[in-house]
Amino acid sequence: MLGSHDAVELVAVVGAPHPEWGETTVTVIVARGGTDPARLEAELRELCRRQLGGYKQPREYEFRA
Repeated sequence: MLGSHDAVELVAVVGAPHPEWGETTVTVIVARGGTDPARLEAELRELCRRQLGGYKQPREYEFRA
């Protein structure tokens, strides 16, 4: 779903340790050139809100080159 966004070149969702819940999701994104990461994160969060249950939504986004 996240990979279908026009500004996303590559995406991976991985688990990371969390002190309270044991594990939480982290979304790692390689954006297409010229994309503003802050704007893209806001768009992806909105997309997830519309299409995923609350417990399935990524909690953290990391952008990589």
